[in-house]
Amino acid sequence: MSTRELLIEAMGLNTTSEAFILQNVPLFTKEKSMLEEFKENLTRTSSHWYEVSNATEIKPLIHILHPEANVIGSATSEVRGSKDLNHMYNPCELEEVDVAVIRAEFGVAETGMLWVSQQNMPIHALDHLSRHLVILLHPDRLVKDMREAYEEVYSGDINFGSFISGPFPGSKTKAKRQRKQHGPKSVTVCFI
Repeated sequence: MSTRELLIEAMGLNTTSEAFILQNVPLFTKEKSMLEEFKENLTRTSSHWYEVSNATEIKPLIHILHPEANVIGSATSEVRGSKDLNHMYNPCELEEVDVAVIRAEFGVAETGMLWVSQQNMPIHALDHLSRHLVILLHPDRLVKDMREAYEEVYSGDINFGSFISGPFPGSKTKAKRQRKQHGPKSVTVCFI
């Protein structure tokens, strides 16, 4: 009998036909609302958040937060930018974009992260190459934790997506020493 056949036979002897029962994992509840917890965790990640009543308030807010911004790129229908990111396919074109505006599918209250899929982020590197990132999120589109987040992600037909959390920590300090930084200098979430 060859080694291969011995291994296959040994594997057959060590398998069971009984179903493996997963343990129940306790689900912990918190006293805070998901929105309060999400805002708190956004602040912990050095992100900023604003509640806006309609889309017309977003562009003036961007000009207040980033007065030096010359080029605002938008991949949303709510905010018109000087560049339409939905028709950009080359990441090199993002070099001149100062502020990128995208929409998140949902936020994770436990971590302050936002999920953005390829439908709302036409260039996969958009969240890393723009200098400042403004993310629109409907306040009702929150999940409690990462377990629920992955259930939400895998329930759709997704080819690409990214969890985004806060600005890149070294983008402010290392930018003086490096020609290029990786990741946005600031992340702002607008609840709309």
